[in-house]
Amino acid sequence: MRLIFYVFGIILSATAAFTDPRIWQYEFLETDFSKTSLESWLEIRSGGVGKDSIPALDYVEMIAVADANIPATEPVIKLELAWLIPRAYPLRYMTWHEIVNDYAGDIPFSVIFCPLCNFAIVFDRHVQGQVLDFGVMGQLRNSDMVMYDRQTFTWWEQAVGQGIVGN
Repeated sequence: MRLIFYVFGIILSATAAFTDPRIWQYEFLETDFSKTSLESWLEIRSGGVGKDSIPALDYVEMIAVADANIPATEPVIKLELAWLIPRAYPLRYMTWHEIVNDYAGDIPFSVIFCPLCNFAIVFDRHVQGQVLDFGVMGQLRNSDMVMYDRQTFTWWEQAVGQGIVGN
Protein backbone atom coordinates (compact mmCIF):
# COMPACT_ATOMS: atom_id res chain seq x y z
CA MET A 1 0.00 0.00 0.00
CA ARG A 2 2.86 2.43 0.69
CA LEU A 3 4.42 1.87 -2.71
CA ILE A 4 1.26 2.99 -4.49
CA PHE A 5 1.09 6.21 -2.49
CA TYR A 6 4.79 6.82 -3.00
CA VAL A 7 4.60 6.43 -6.80
CA PHE A 8 1.49 8.63 -6.88
CA GLY A 9 3.38 11.26 -4.89
CA ILE A 10 6.23 11.27 -7.41
CA ILE A 11 3.81 11.76 -10.31
CA LEU A 12 2.14 14.66 -8.53
CA SER A 13 5.50 16.25 -7.76
CA ALA A 14 6.70 15.92 -11.35
CA THR A 15 3.48 17.45 -12.67
CA ALA A 16 3.73 20.30 -10.17
CA ALA A 17 7.31 21.00 -11.30
CA PHE A 18 6.19 21.44 -14.91
CA THR A 19 3.56 23.97 -13.86
CA ASP A 20 6.30 26.21 -12.47
CA PRO A 21 8.31 28.30 -14.97
CA ARG A 22 11.38 28.28 -12.71
CA ILE A 23 12.48 25.06 -14.45
CA TRP A 24 13.33 27.18 -17.52
CA GLN A 25 14.73 30.26 -15.79
CA TYR A 26 18.33 29.01 -15.69
CA GLU A 27 18.33 28.87 -19.51
CA PHE A 28 16.28 32.02 -20.07
CA LEU A 29 17.55 34.45 -17.46
CA GLU A 30 16.31 37.51 -19.36
CA THR A 31 12.75 36.25 -20.04
CA ASP A 32 9.98 37.91 -18.03
CA PHE A 33 7.96 34.88 -16.93
CA SER A 34 5.35 37.06 -15.23
CA LYS A 35 4.03 38.04 -18.68
CA THR A 36 2.32 35.12 -20.41
CA SER A 37 -0.76 34.25 -22.41
CA LEU A 38 -0.51 30.58 -21.39
CA GLU A 39 -3.41 29.18 -19.40
CA SER A 40 -1.05 26.65 -17.83
CA TRP A 41 2.69 26.00 -17.93
CA LEU A 42 1.72 22.41 -18.77
CA GLU A 43 1.16 23.68 -22.35
CA ILE A 44 4.96 23.89 -22.75
CA ARG A 45 6.78 20.59 -23.27
CA SER A 46 10.42 19.78 -23.81
CA GLY A 47 11.42 19.03 -27.39
CA GLY A 48 14.40 17.07 -26.06
CA VAL A 49 17.07 19.73 -26.68
CA GLY A 50 18.18 22.87 -24.89
CA LYS A 51 18.32 26.48 -25.98
CA ASP A 52 20.33 26.88 -29.21
CA SER A 53 21.24 23.17 -29.31
CA ILE A 54 19.76 23.37 -32.81
CA PRO A 55 21.66 26.34 -34.23
CA ALA A 56 19.64 28.84 -36.23
CA LEU A 57 21.33 30.15 -39.37
CA ASP A 58 21.93 33.87 -39.63
CA TYR A 59 22.22 35.80 -42.89
CA VAL A 60 22.95 32.94 -45.27
CA GLU A 61 24.75 33.50 -48.54
CA MET A 62 22.47 32.86 -51.49
CA ILE A 63 23.82 31.19 -54.60
CA ALA A 64 22.29 30.80 -58.03
CA VAL A 65 20.05 27.77 -58.54
CA ALA A 66 22.34 26.53 -61.31
CA ASP A 67 25.23 26.47 -58.79
CA ALA A 68 23.22 25.02 -55.90
CA ASN A 69 22.97 21.46 -57.19
CA ILE A 70 19.41 21.08 -55.92
CA PRO A 71 17.56 18.18 -57.59
CA ALA A 72 14.22 19.14 -59.16
CA THR A 73 12.43 16.75 -56.77
CA GLU A 74 14.01 18.11 -53.58
CA PRO A 75 11.53 19.82 -51.25
CA VAL A 76 12.30 23.46 -50.50
CA ILE A 77 10.67 26.38 -48.77
CA LYS A 78 10.38 29.04 -51.45
CA LEU A 79 10.29 32.77 -50.80
CA GLU A 80 9.11 34.74 -53.80
CA LEU A 81 8.75 38.52 -53.68
CA ALA A 82 7.89 40.63 -56.73
CA TRP A 83 11.15 42.62 -56.74
CA LEU A 84 13.53 39.82 -55.77
CA ILE A 85 14.92 36.68 -57.37
CA PRO A 86 13.10 33.78 -55.67
CA ARG A 87 14.95 32.08 -52.82
CA ALA A 88 14.87 28.40 -51.93
CA TYR A 89 15.62 26.96 -48.50
CA PRO A 90 16.06 23.18 -48.86
CA LEU A 91 14.32 21.11 -46.19
CA ARG A 92 17.49 19.03 -45.79
CA TYR A 93 19.06 22.14 -44.18
CA MET A 94 15.92 23.44 -42.49
CA THR A 95 15.44 20.10 -40.71
CA TRP A 96 18.84 20.57 -39.03
CA HIS A 97 18.61 24.29 -38.33
CA GLU A 98 14.84 25.00 -38.17
CA ILE A 99 15.31 28.80 -38.34
CA VAL A 100 17.04 31.08 -40.84
CA ASN A 101 17.29 34.80 -40.02
CA ASP A 102 17.80 36.52 -43.35
CA TYR A 103 17.24 39.67 -45.41
CA ALA A 104 15.51 40.21 -48.74
CA GLY A 105 16.88 43.57 -49.81
CA ASP A 106 16.27 45.68 -46.71
CA ILE A 107 13.45 43.50 -45.33
CA PRO A 108 14.48 41.28 -42.42
CA PHE A 109 12.62 37.97 -42.30
CA SER A 110 12.86 34.53 -40.75
CA VAL A 111 12.16 31.22 -42.44
CA ILE A 112 10.98 28.79 -39.79
CA PHE A 113 10.43 25.05 -40.20
CA CYS A 114 9.16 22.68 -37.50
CA PRO A 115 10.16 19.14 -38.52
CA LEU A 116 7.90 17.63 -35.86
CA CYS A 117 4.72 19.07 -37.35
CA ASN A 118 6.09 19.51 -40.91
CA PHE A 119 5.08 23.18 -41.01
CA ALA A 120 6.98 26.10 -42.51
CA ILE A 121 6.28 29.81 -42.38
CA VAL A 122 8.08 33.06 -43.17
CA PHE A 123 7.83 36.10 -40.87
CA ASP A 124 8.88 39.72 -41.24
CA ARG A 125 11.23 40.25 -38.25
CA HIS A 126 10.08 43.83 -37.55
CA VAL A 127 8.23 43.86 -34.23
CA GLN A 128 7.28 47.17 -32.61
CA GLY A 129 10.01 49.08 -34.44
CA GLN A 130 12.74 46.58 -33.61
CA VAL A 131 14.36 43.88 -35.78
CA LEU A 132 14.40 40.57 -33.94
CA ASP A 133 16.66 37.55 -34.48
CA PHE A 134 15.13 34.20 -33.59
CA GLY A 135 16.67 31.10 -32.04
CA VAL A 136 15.54 27.57 -31.32
CA MET A 137 14.67 27.14 -27.67
CA GLY A 138 13.91 23.42 -27.61
CA GLN A 139 10.34 23.66 -26.28
CA LEU A 140 7.02 22.76 -27.87
CA ARG A 141 3.41 23.86 -27.51
CA ASN A 142 0.78 21.59 -29.02
CA SER A 143 3.63 19.72 -30.78
CA ASP A 144 4.64 22.96 -32.50
CA MET A 145 7.96 24.73 -32.14
CA VAL A 146 8.32 27.50 -29.60
CA MET A 147 11.16 29.84 -30.51
CA TYR A 148 12.64 32.86 -28.75
CA ASP A 149 14.04 36.15 -29.93
CA ARG A 150 17.56 37.16 -28.97
CA GLN A 151 16.68 40.79 -28.28
CA THR A 152 13.77 40.61 -25.78
CA PHE A 153 13.98 36.86 -24.97
CA THR A 154 10.25 36.57 -25.58
CA TRP A 155 8.95 33.08 -26.42
CA TRP A 156 7.03 32.86 -29.71
CA GLU A 157 4.73 30.14 -30.98
CA GLN A 158 5.76 29.33 -34.53
CA ALA A 159 2.38 28.44 -36.06
CA VAL A 160 0.74 31.75 -35.10
CA GLY A 161 3.76 34.07 -34.81
CA GLN A 162 2.66 35.43 -31.45
CA GLY A 163 4.62 36.06 -28.29
CA ILE A 164 3.39 33.74 -25.54
CA VAL A 165 5.88 34.39 -22.71
CA GLY A 166 7.92 37.52 -21.99
CA ASN A 167 7.87 41.11 -23.18
